[in-house]
Amino acid sequence: MTPAGRGCSFFPMLGAIVLVFLALIAGTATAQSDTAREVRAAHILISPNSDPAGAQTLDPADPAWEFAESLATKVAAELRAIADPTARAARFAEIAGFISNDTSSGTRGGDLGAFTREVMVPEFADPLFDTPDLQAGDILGPVRSAFGWHVILYQGEGAADGSPAPSHPVATPAPTPGVTLLDPGAEPRAVLRYAPAPASTATITMAMTSDQTVTIETIEPLRTTSAMTMVWDAVVEDVRADGTTRSTLTLTDVTVDGFEGVPAETVDLLRTQLVAMVGLEGWTVSDQTGKVIDSGVDLPADLDPQLGQIFRQSIDSFSQAPATFVADPVGVGARWSAVAVTPPTDITTSTTSQLDVTVTAIDGTAVTTHTTSASRMDAGPVSFPGLPADATVRIEGGSGTSDVTTTIDGATLQMRSTGRSTSTLEMVIETSGQTVPMTTETVVEVTITAE
Repeated sequence: MTPAGRGCSFFPMLGAIVLVFLALIAGTATAQSDTAREVRAAHILISPNSDPAGAQTLDPADPAWEFAESLATKVAAELRAIADPTARAARFAEIAGFISNDTSSGTRGGDLGAFTREVMVPEFADPLFDTPDLQAGDILGPVRSAFGWHVILYQGEGAADGSPAPSHPVATPAPTPGVTLLDPGAEPRAVLRYAPAPASTATITMAMTSDQTVTIETIEPLRTTSAMTMVWDAVVEDVRADGTTRSTLTLTDVTVDGFEGVPAETVDLLRTQLVAMVGLEGWTVSDQTGKVIDSGVDLPADLDPQLGQIFRQSIDSFSQAPATFVADPVGVGARWSAVAVTPPTDITTSTTSQLDVTVTAIDGTAVTTHTTSASRMDAGPVSFPGLPADATVRIEGGSGTSDVTTTIDGATLQMRSTGRSTSTLEMVIETSGQTVPMTTETVVEVTITAE
C-alpha cells in the first residue's frame, strides 16, 4: 500500500544539444591561460522540472530550482560517502544513466570525455580547472548553470589512453533492486514497522486527474483530460506469527468524470465497465517493512477481458513495489533509496523505478516521509488492448518523475498522500500496413487518503 509516483520528463535528443548550448555560451566567456589543458569528467544534470531547455527561462525563484538542488545535493552526498573511487565511479555511472537530464551523456554514464576550459560555461569549468590537488574519482558540486544543477566526477587529466570519449551510447548497468539506508537520521531512532492491529479497517479514497497530449505527425495534437475516484474498504484480516499481514480490499464506489477530448461512447463504455466493478475484491500480504510480498484479485466473470487484464496486472505489480521502511533504526532526517524493477507484461515494457525517501517528522506513531521518484521504461514492443490483433506499440523511451509526501499513522493503512507525476513516451504503433510515430505527454495528479 505504498504510494509511489513514476518518473521525470524524458527529452529525446535534448540532452544531445545541452552541451552544445554550454559550449556556445562559453565561447566568449573565458580567456584562461590554460586553454591547452584538458581534463576528463562526467556529470549528472538535475534540471528544474527535468527540463534543461526550459530552465533557461524559468524564474530563478521558482521552487523547481530548489527541488532540483535538493536532489542534486542528495546525489552528491551519496557518492561522496562511497570510499572506494572505483565503486564511486560505478555508482556515478549508474545514477547518471538513470536520472541525468542530459540524456546524451547519461547513456554513457555521464561521461563527457576530455575537453578544454573554454568548452564549458565558467560555472562548470571553474571547479574542474581551479580546484587544487584533485584526484581521479573526486566529486565536485553540485554547481548551478543555466540548465540546472550538475554533480561532477573528475576523471583525470587529458584524454583517456590518448583516445576521445565514445561517440556512441554505452549501456550502463541497471540499478540493483532493494532498499539501501543512506543516513540513519537523528537520535532518538526507532525501528519502523508495518504492524496494524487485527481487524482494523480503513476507507481508502484514490482520486486521480489526468491531462494527456498525443502528438502525431501531420495532424493537430490531441489533448484529453479525465478524472476518476475509487473508494475501497480495507480490512486487516490476519496478522500472522511471522509478522506478515494479510489485508482484503473491496471496491465500494467508482466515479468517472471530467473527460474532454474523448468520444462520448468511449467514456460511456469505460464508465459502465468501471461501475460494474463495484464489489471487486482483492488482497495483499505485506511483511513488516510494508513490502507487498503477495497479492491477488477476484475479477467479476462478466468483466471485459481487456479491462480485467489491466486490473490483474496492476494488482500483480504491487509485489514489485519496494518496502515502505528500512530494517534499521531511523530518526528524523533518515534517508533511504529503494529500487524496483517491474518485468514486462503484455501491456507494459520493463520499468526500473527508484524512490528516494526522507523522514521529515516522527510524532508518536505518525511518521511523515517525503519521497521523490524517477522511473525509466526499457524500449520494447507491447500489445495494447483495443488495437488490431496485428498491431504492436514500440516504446522508444519513457520516464517520469513524481513528488509525494505521505503521513503514515502508526505504520498502518491510515495515511494521506498527494503526488504529481509527469511522463513522456515516444511510441511507434505498427500494423501490417501502417506505421504511426507519436509522442504522449501525461501529467497525473493522485491524492490518496486512508483513514
